[in-house]
Amino acid sequence: RTALASETDPWAKAAIAAALVRIDDAASESAVVRFCHEVEGKVSSAWETCFDALADAGRGRAYALDIAQRIAPPFTSWGDTLARRVIPVLVREHATEALPILRRWGAHPDAAKSPRGDGPWGTPPDMRDHLFGAIQGARMRLGDEALAAQVRGPLGTPNAVVPAYPEHWVAGLGSSEGD
Repeated sequence: RTALASETDPWAKAAIAAALVRIDDAASESAVVRFCHEVEGKVSSAWETCFDALADAGRGRAYALDIAQRIAPPFTSWGDTLARRVIPVLVREHATEALPILRRWGAHPDAAKSPRGDGPWGTPPDMRDHLFGAIQGARMRLGDEALAAQVRGPLGTPNAVVPAYPEHWVAGLGSSEGD
């Protein structure tokens, strides 16, 4: 704990923070989260080391929700990175309280436009296909049945338009009898 407080090199401090999380030093958790905030958006590899340690230990939920609440489309490059990192944590931790946030992200004014501007799956100008698929898949995995029903219908027809990065969409649908 002393090393986390006194270390000045962000990469060394990230390694110390990750080690404290891995040895389950609960007393240092608030200092670890403070450090994550400190390097967030500044030293990406140090942030990833720290965040990954929290997430892997099953203690990243609160911080992931905090990040999700603070970022919004159109994502900057760093916001895109944050969104990509927190979505799997929110799903793994079954953070249903993130559904309104994910709905907001998915409902960005450009979210339903294809590159030609005419499709339900498409590529929003401010989000890559992969991120959009991850957002929509996470919504379904967290229980957004209205979205699942909307996606299920077109996929069950001949000549269906398959969304980009279908692994997110299929994982989101799960194993319902309707699927």
